Amino acid sequence: MRICYFGTYRKDYSRNVIMITSLKKAGFEVIECHEPLWGDIEHRVNLVKYGPSFSFIKDVIRVYSKLFIKFYRLRKSIDLVIVGYPGQFDIFLAWFLARITKKPLILDFFMSIYLISKERRLDKRNPLIVSLLRLIEFIGLRLPDMVIQDTNEYKKWCVVQYKLSSNKIRLVPTSADDIFYKERKRIKFNGNEMTVVYYGTFIPNHGTTIIIEAANILSHYKQKNINIKFIMIGSGPDLQLCKDLVKKYQLKNVNFIDWMAKEDLIEYISLADICLGAFGSTPQSLMTIHNKIYECLAMGKPVITGISPATNETFNNFEDIILCQRNSKSLAEAILTLYFNPDLREKLSKNAQKLFAEKFSTSQISNLLFRYINEITK
Repeated sequence: MRICYFGTYRKDYSRNVIMITSLKKAGFEVIECHEPLWGDIEHRVNLVKYGPSFSFIKDVIRVYSKLFIKFYRLRKSIDLVIVGYPGQFDIFLAWFLARITKKPLILDFFMSIYLISKERRLDKRNPLIVSLLRLIEFIGLRLPDMVIQDTNEYKKWCVVQYKLSSNKIRLVPTSADDIFYKERKRIKFNGNEMTVVYYGTFIPNHGTTIIIEAANILSHYKQKNINIKFIMIGSGPDLQLCKDLVKKYQLKNVNFIDWMAKEDLIEYISLADICLGAFGSTPQSLMTIHNKIYECLAMGKPVITGISPATNETFNNFEDIILCQRNSKSLAEAILTLYFNPDLREKLSKNAQKLFAEKFSTSQISNLLFRYINEITK
């Protein structure tokens, strides 16, 4: 079977890489019908803040014209269409093309851009655009034959928020690109200095300020010969706020590093004694399992992340992962628990890899996709 992976999706975004890899592992031939449209985070935020510029509207017309032509040339050689993430705008053209060619249509909704805009408080700046995003998602979710989502909590949100039938939604966990994210030779924790690594975007969703507050709590333990250092990798709106907190507390145990190539990032993860997930209390953070969590599990790292309905449903606390309350005191206590308990660290490391291989690897994702596609095409 030949699958058209369609849209203006972010080609290098992990979700799309994993989906395409898993589809190929399932035995499908994947033909990408793709045209780039979206820029970096700042570009996307500005589109919501200020509305689309005339030049962007011209880009939209140009890009969708190209997609139309590409699809038309492929139409006789494909059996099914999957719209990649983000596909909230692409689904309208995809629906038209799928209907006139009588192809089944799947949307990987993954995350709500309406909800992301709300959490970044963009509705305060441009409420009309954010309301329009909600309307676009409300209509767009009704067009495909099947919608893919990553967690049951997000599925429930879609059902309530958009009055979508739960029978239309299938779950595909976020997973990790396990070609790259796999166990590497580890440097054993020497019992004195422990390295805690966070990587990702500095936004409220991820609770990066909570990590800095936890680092402040733990900095006072250095007098007791307990040395825990934090490496914070990435960028984003809350980065400066985190740096201001480090300056305020005069912390010497926090080091900020800018985004880097994937190969370099993996080296930093491999050096970590503990990896951190997300600790924000936004709806998005509570409903998702962040990609970095799966990546660190795949590499056999002890992971601490915030407790939520989604993490409770997915992981066993103190078996697969450490779940803490989403505040600095609880995070600091969880880090100290692992600092003083090498057997627990070793158990989490082994269980992490086992869990990932059994439930979340691209091989397991390929099995899910194979089943869903057979379901929609039979």
